[in-house]
Amino acid sequence: MEKVSSAFMNNLRYVCLIFVVTFGLITIIGSGGGGGGSSDNTGDTSNGLITIVYPTSESSYTEYCNSVDLSGEAFISPTWSRCCTGSAEDTGVTVTWENRTTGENGNASQRVDICYLLFSPYLCDHTWSASVPLALGDNLIVVTASDPAGKTGKDSITVVKPEYTYCISGKVVNMNGRPLGTSVSDIDLHLSGENIDEDAIVYANGSYEIACIPNGSYTLTPTSPMDYTFEPEYHTIVINGSDVSEINFVGNGYFISGRVKDENDIGISNVRIDLSSNGSKIFHVFTHNTDKGYYEVAVPNGTYTLTPLYIDFVRHYTCTPENVTVTVNNEDVINVNFLAKLN
Repeated sequence: MEKVSSAFMNNLRYVCLIFVVTFGLITIIGSGGGGGGSSDNTGDTSNGLITIVYPTSESSYTEYCNSVDLSGEAFISPTWSRCCTGSAEDTGVTVTWENRTTGENGNASQRVDICYLLFSPYLCDHTWSASVPLALGDNLIVVTASDPAGKTGKDSITVVKPEYTYCISGKVVNMNGRPLGTSVSDIDLHLSGENIDEDAIVYANGSYEIACIPNGSYTLTPTSPMDYTFEPEYHTIVINGSDVSEINFVGNGYFISGRVKDENDIGISNVRIDLSSNGSKIFHVFTHNTDKGYYEVAVPNGTYTLTPLYIDFVRHYTCTPENVTVTVNNEDVINVNFLAKLN
């Protein structure tokens, strides 16, 4: 017999009713459960029909960002659910949120899994998530789960936003203005200062944004396992009541590019190109799904070895040549190509 999941047993709590016969009268008692938050005028939070789990199940939380991401679990309607299209609508339950401090409200995102008992499918693990905008100070947030039959549960949390926060943004490009996104360069940005110590990625278009930063003085430094130099080496940034933009860096990155194709000139996607320097692997990129086997990687001046590796459990290609060594000297290197043969 298959093991019965705890989620299934939890859902049975809302389906099973205990009939108590007393003096010829039948009383219907619904099974109860636990939940976070408080049982004040936000609603009944003791029935376990919905719970706030992330970022905490406690009644309060401190958040410096201008919004807070909440998530948790919700019940599955014992009378309105259906199985199993894979849609959260199958639960028969709608989850909404309200920030009672600001008056803003909206629908939460929901998902549900399909579990099996004795090879029979049933709905399980109904979860929800929502990003809720915050005002300065205490924000009383209430989440509600309800079905068309009138079964309703609530949970609440007070999110404290102690101060206003702001964004730092800019771009990382090479000397020719080409983006040095993390996916081709392995460049990240590190922000430190005023109790902040965090990293940010650089997107494919070269842009970045670091949010939720309080007023204060900070240092932003590009980092990479490759031996890049940057102009400037770092930025000192002072935030004083507003966002800070155009904090840009220029790196000495040049592009190695090429293509992996078969004997019929058809590009092969999902080939990993390992990049090595002085015998040590420092980075790898993949041929693009949408670009017919093309790849590119940005590197500082130096000598590099590129080794293709095809990853597929059904087909197996070998590439000719097995690897290529190139020297980058103040300019891009193009047409570093490989021929893939199906074994």
